[in-house]
Amino acid sequence: MLINKKMRCMFQKKQPFTHFQKLFFGLILMFLFLFLSFLLMDFCFPLRTKIEYSTIVMAKDSSILETYLSKDSKWRMKTELYEISPELRKTLIFKEDKYFYWHIGVNFMATGKAFVGNIWYWKKKSGASTITMQVVRMLERRKRTYFNKFIEIFRAFQLDFHYSKEEILQLYFNLIPYGGNVEGVKSAAWLFFQKKPTQLSLSQVVTLTLVPNRPNTWALGKKNKILFEAKNHWLKKMGNQKYFPEQDIEIALKEKLPEKKQKPNVIAPQFCRRMKNLFPEQDLIYTYLDKQKQEKIQQLTSNFAERAKLYNINQAAVLVINNQTHTIEAYIGSADFDNKKDEGQNDGVKAIRSPGSTLKPLIYALAIEKGLITPKTILDDVPTDFGGYIPENFNKKFVGQISVENALKMSLNIPAVKVLQLISPQILIEKLLLLRYKSVKKEEKKLGLSMALGGVGASLEELVNLYQTFANKGNFIPFIYQKKQKINEKRTILKQESTYLVGEILGNMQRDENTKNPLRVAWKTGTSLGRRDAWCIAYNPQYTVGVWVGNFSGEGANNLIGAEVATPLMKDIFKTLTYQQNNDWFEIPKNIKLRTICSETGLLPNIFCDNKIMDSYIPSISSIKKCEHLKEVWVDEAEKISFCHQCLPKKNAKKKLYANFSSEITSFLLEQKESFTLIPLHNPACTHLTHTREKPIILSPSPFKEYLIENENESELILSCRASPNTQKIHWYINDKFYKTTSPLVNVYFKPEIGNTKITCADDEGKKTEITIKVSKI
Repeated sequence: MLINKKMRCMFQKKQPFTHFQKLFFGLILMFLFLFLSFLLMDFCFPLRTKIEYSTIVMAKDSSILETYLSKDSKWRMKTELYEISPELRKTLIFKEDKYFYWHIGVNFMATGKAFVGNIWYWKKKSGASTITMQVVRMLERRKRTYFNKFIEIFRAFQLDFHYSKEEILQLYFNLIPYGGNVEGVKSAAWLFFQKKPTQLSLSQVVTLTLVPNRPNTWALGKKNKILFEAKNHWLKKMGNQKYFPEQDIEIALKEKLPEKKQKPNVIAPQFCRRMKNLFPEQDLIYTYLDKQKQEKIQQLTSNFAERAKLYNINQAAVLVINNQTHTIEAYIGSADFDNKKDEGQNDGVKAIRSPGSTLKPLIYALAIEKGLITPKTILDDVPTDFGGYIPENFNKKFVGQISVENALKMSLNIPAVKVLQLISPQILIEKLLLLRYKSVKKEEKKLGLSMALGGVGASLEELVNLYQTFANKGNFIPFIYQKKQKINEKRTILKQESTYLVGEILGNMQRDENTKNPLRVAWKTGTSLGRRDAWCIAYNPQYTVGVWVGNFSGEGANNLIGAEVATPLMKDIFKTLTYQQNNDWFEIPKNIKLRTICSETGLLPNIFCDNKIMDSYIPSISSIKKCEHLKEVWVDEAEKISFCHQCLPKKNAKKKLYANFSSEITSFLLEQKESFTLIPLHNPACTHLTHTREKPIILSPSPFKEYLIENENESELILSCRASPNTQKIHWYINDKFYKTTSPLVNVYFKPEIGNTKITCADDEGKKTEITIKVSKI
């Protein structure tokens, strides 16, 4: 019992803390208090590490295309973690902070040693700033006082608390000064050595870690003698400690320093400027531009422009798109960016110009998928007045009847306008809006049939996007400018079948003597009114290439024709792009079939059709109308008089087939003095015809329309009419003055005067029609 009582007393009695325990718990409480105080201070006074970097535009291989000053006018190019080479890291740590990976932002031993030394000598004898503390000093510029030193220490703790050692190193290499407005190792490497940090030699690495300590005393390119000695001093020091291989040290000791700061040549300046404007918040813009292709095509374009100057043609622009990735691989904004005389800083890829005939493939493709035409459908190419709009072919000549495929290959204007009239201009406008044509959106209400011949503004990139849509089987996919972008939009503009059929028409085999395989591309040229712009847009399964040639001033030139100046450059570019590549072509869509048609009209053959050929068509879409190129007519035995059902005699009459031409083609053939048999005049004794005969109707010009002419002495307008069948003569009057008498089947041409013009058309019975038009000069 006594023992138990003693034991209870012993356990109930409190054991006092030893001195060591008190000290230990005191330290824990102190550190806890300091840590909580640090967290509170960190919350109340956060460290700002936002840095304004220079914008860098990079090529597909991550090489630098162009750099721009930061918002505070510094060359401060962002160094990525992977760009900090082992040599750069080791050299910096050896020289500045050997215990960088061991301390928490402050080296207390070095700080204490420096503090004691400075107090003892009453002046600054040595520093103890770690790499972390130097980063703080570069982030927050302050006067060097003891009070600010304590702030610097606190900020160093914050930096080490929030960032990894590698991220702190990255901040250091992005902020170190090199004199003037140059900051960061990447900027210095690029401006002094024309290299990326990962490409620097050991000598260059040591040099770039030295200069920031004394940017004025050791100014690179200005104080090279002193800097060279300092560099070699540190190299020998590192060599003595076996920090780098002896052979590397020996090479570095002999390496000379650059004489001056020099910004490398800019590659694709207009493209880089555009990327900076498109992505203003990005410091590093990684694009898909192929540097080698860019330089080759730029050289081709510059050489071409030098030769073209002989013909008063000074500029050119080129855009190359990869059809598989939808990325820009080459972007030539002008032949020579530094040519201020010819406005070389302009961007010919973005400039809105008249596209000439380059929209014709889209017009024909829309008509094909609506079932209005097939490749061998016959169209009329004759002088035509489209309600006041009278287009001409480029060579001022007409061919009469021609197939769709030949009309597109020859780029004839009248057939294209007629096809646009068939599908309606509004359909074309809707498609161009889907393709993001800026000028169409602005001028939609003013646009009409002239769009087929360049009467709507377009840029080179818009045209390339259109032809890339053909290469992508009718799907419109916007360009991808940089690697962060993704394909987030896809619009179906055309059916695959129509794009294939048009591509087959435009496709040509280009022979190259230097390669075994011929080059096959589909291409279309264009020339704007006044020969101010020459175009050639081409594509194959791999690439779409757009070429514009002209003058930024808008001045025309006699030789500025798409087929003569833009096409040769396009061919040279395509040969460069596709050298030693396969010659794959587009697969035939399953829904395209072949059928027999009559060559006279391109329609299904009738019983009287003798000339039959094969044509591609789209089942359930293409027209199934039968050919009517011949017409059965009742005539007398002598074939001098024709009859209708009202006046058909009971005997002495027979059926005969006659050419069933339109009135426009009939007039054209008569003008050209082509040999063909006209349908005989109708029976003059026919009472039905006598009672129904009406006055002639003027078909051209159109009444109350304004006609624009270029030259008052050369421009002509068409006079044409529709008269009753038995009308043999038509009399034309201009401003009440007799002009000419002709057959109603033949067109007449006259040179109009500026102002209002009255036109009268009278038949041989005196029945007449009058209209008034207005003629103005362009």
